Amino acid sequence: DNPVKTIVIVAVLIRITIVFLYGQITPYPDSEDYMSLGLRLLNFDLSGYGGERSSGYPFLLALCRLPFMSSHSIIPLGILLPQLAIGVAT
Repeated sequence: DNPVKTIVIVAVLIRITIVFLYGQITPYPDSEDYMSLGLRLLNFDLSGYGGERSSGYPFLLALCRLPFMSSHSIIPLGILLPQLAIGVAT
């Protein structure tokens, strides 16, 4: 009877279904830039950074302490799950 509860449940079920059906997340060509900035934020070192990317998503990567990897790797659940949670919350 609560529409917000129903919306959240449906959102979670859709995201879980997508995770199981899709199987892997493929990083885009600019993913390495975000991961690089996340690593800089994690190390508290912005020396040489030219401001090419906004810092919101890289900050999330740093908070998740994502093992930074090349753009040809699969994104681990350490970042996937927080992204899914943020998607449900918004």
